Amino acid sequence: MKITLMALSLALLSSAAFGALSLNPQKVVTPLINIFSDSNRILGAQSANVSVTTFNNRGVLRLNGERKIIAKSLYEKLKSQAEAVYQMIPKENQQETTFRMGTAFHIGSNLVLTNHHVLSVSRSNLNRCDDFQLKVRNTRSSFYKCKKVHFCSPERDLCLIEMESRSRNRKYSLDQGPALKLRAHLDSVDSEQEILTAIGNSMGLAIHASQGRGTSLSNFGRIFYAPLTQGNSGGPLLNSEGVVVGLVRAQSNSADPKLVNDVGPNAFNVAVPMDIVIDTIRQSGALDPETLEKFNASVIE
Repeated sequence: MKITLMALSLALLSSAAFGALSLNPQKVVTPLINIFSDSNRILGAQSANVSVTTFNNRGVLRLNGERKIIAKSLYEKLKSQAEAVYQMIPKENQQETTFRMGTAFHIGSNLVLTNHHVLSVSRSNLNRCDDFQLKVRNTRSSFYKCKKVHFCSPERDLCLIEMESRSRNRKYSLDQGPALKLRAHLDSVDSEQEILTAIGNSMGLAIHASQGRGTSLSNFGRIFYAPLTQGNSGGPLLNSEGVVVGLVRAQSNSADPKLVNDVGPNAFNVAVPMDIVIDTIRQSGALDPETLEKFNASVIE
């Protein structure tokens, strides 16, 4: 698909942004799978029956109990990757603040990556970490607190944040949990067949995984087609090897519905390419030697 850059704008994917599920039907491999749903079931040696989150008849994304059969190996792979992805939510989790929810993912040593617009909707906060916590999966009231915002780039829409190791009730330890690796050098050749996985906090409901076929680099960033919705901002975009190749950021949008809609054959999503994320953080000079060493340990050159 040829994308006319001048015709498009981008809608950010934090829950503060507006827009629908960015969906290109021809390129979707899996829908939004509620990856840690208690109702997910392994069916024998080959298959898994998983819960899929879809829009209801009013156009609202709901945990509505739809089902899909996928390969057991795929389900286990997605679940393993999603273990390192967290809901990033306001400390005061009141109804009026849920619009600020987003995603962050652990890269090791209590370091997480997210979008700057997830940390700071107004883009004014570059170093304070008193607004957000990471929610421990499958708990209602256990969170990891932010320890330090090491670096944010409003221009690249990224933040590197260090979290406290222990959760608020001291039961869970972030640094003992899984972490994702980052790919330093990306193939610049467009691939119509490559399957990429996006994992994130879809609409603040829960951690979801989805897949789409096809990827390319443009002036926007890394374009991909896994289904997304608000709340997915700050999540990882992974290649078939399970390595992070992008930081999920936005979806295609246009004020003119005759050009591009958020849903339809021209819809696409955008991630900050991981080589840009890595270079921006390394060249910032903002990290102390110990933190830089920890960050570099997450990178596959």
